[in-house]
Amino acid sequence: MNIGIIGLGLIGGSLAKAIKAHTDHHVWALDINVESLKEALAEGAIDEYRLSLGDSGQTIAADVVFVCTPVNAVYNTVKAVAERVRPGTVITDVCSVKGEELRRVSSEIPDDVYFISGHPMAGLEKGGYNNSSKDLLKGCTYLLLPDGAPDEKVEMLISLVSAIGARPLLIDPDYHDVAVAVISHMPHVISAALLNLTMDNDKKGILKEIAAGSFRDLTRISSSSPEMWKDVCLRNKKEIARAIKMFEDTLEHFRAMLEEEKEEDLAEFFLNAKNYRERVISCR
Repeated sequence: MNIGIIGLGLIGGSLAKAIKAHTDHHVWALDINVESLKEALAEGAIDEYRLSLGDSGQTIAADVVFVCTPVNAVYNTVKAVAERVRPGTVITDVCSVKGEELRRVSSEIPDDVYFISGHPMAGLEKGGYNNSSKDLLKGCTYLLLPDGAPDEKVEMLISLVSAIGARPLLIDPDYHDVAVAVISHMPHVISAALLNLTMDNDKKGILKEIAAGSFRDLTRISSSSPEMWKDVCLRNKKEIARAIKMFEDTLEHFRAMLEEEKEEDLAEFFLNAKNYRERVISCR
């Protein structure tokens, strides 16, 4: 197959490397960072690169196009690609928020071009092509949102995702943003909140000196791009706000148990968390 990747950052670069490592597909990439494109070409992560989509009248040869741009550019990029590809092409994204725009984009592109939204549940606190890896997506759950696409196109994308070592999982588009608000976005909110709380109370500069394993583990993800996470949170503000309310309720419940010294309830609280974490880990 001929596969295009638009946006050669952490995820786009990792996709390119994994596809070239595990398949014989032809891969081209488009990015504004010429140095990353040249590096990828030299490393064999891509077979060719381009610097623009060209005019709307030009045809882009591709069986599948992955849109791996920043969240605020995904919708317009999908529409621009759809105007230029051949009939039968599948366009997919890797965006962590779908929102109303991506849920309706299928109705705004040609009927013979198919948009199947995607979201690999993988990442690092550091972005960019230089941090990408052919193994980043290995074993990760890769969400796919078919939303009416033909079965054969969905199966083709499932096969490609499986070929690079990821685990495809079909999910309802309406449920996606609800689920990732809790499982992906809230950890960043909680990490940032804890760091801001610590900073505001570190008047003597001692707290940062004694921060050890548990604090560093819990706050590692706050080394991610602030700009990116600002955009993600605003795009999924409704579901994140709902998750924050549930988290506040959980903390309020814990505070009540603590103040009333309910030892058995406190032990059960931590035991339930421990047991569920073991179930989460066993899914990998």
